[in-house]
Amino acid sequence: MKKEIPIFFAIDSSYVPFVSVAIKSISENSSKDYDYKIIILHQELSKENKQDIMELETKNLKIRFVSMDKGLESITDRKENKLRCDYFTLTIYYRLFIPEMFPEYDKGIYIDSDVVANGDISKLYNIDLGDNIIGACMDNSIKDIEPLVKYVQGAVGVKMEEYINSGMLLMNIEEMRKNKFSAKFLELLNKYHFDSVAPDQDYINAICNGRIKYLDEEWDTMPNDARKN
Repeated sequence: MKKEIPIFFAIDSSYVPFVSVAIKSISENSSKDYDYKIIILHQELSKENKQDIMELETKNLKIRFVSMDKGLESITDRKENKLRCDYFTLTIYYRLFIPEMFPEYDKGIYIDSDVVANGDISKLYNIDLGDNIIGACMDNSIKDIEPLVKYVQGAVGVKMEEYINSGMLLMNIEEMRKNKFSAKFLELLNKYHFDSVAPDQDYINAICNGRIKYLDEEWDTMPNDARKN
């Protein structure tokens, strides 16, 4: 039996076209030595949306939908917990509940839906995390923006050279469960009502700092106008 690689996405209906491109790119670069399980955490996807995405299934790439419409009262029932920016939706928090929602997995990959994979993602999955909670890439998109650097170091409490982007996470799911990652997130959210710039990303950095395996930036390439290369 081939090893199964779980790959998580979190979307609502507006991101269906984007996640379709992402899944297609993963499929086209997949290895026949593995089975790929795409798990889509979603909010209010129509039957038509699901059918469109299901057409991307192949012999070694299967797709599963998991509704998140219920069960998140703890982050939606208070005014202070509402996301404050129009361009953020509740779906950005879904990745934080993967460890408890999927006890069958000890390791997995989370990817934002607006990406294109240009290589075999099994190579990412097979990176040894040791006892680190996550593997991720430094957020090079903001390292030269002074106000954001001050925010990261002053508000989030993480050194700029240690601050990661959460758009791609290699997750040590077993270790996240052992460390009660989701519970720590809810405790911080409900206790401090942190008015954050990047809601999920800031919490991930605050909770995981010191136990992050920093990956080569090829796994999460980001724009930065100040960088020439």
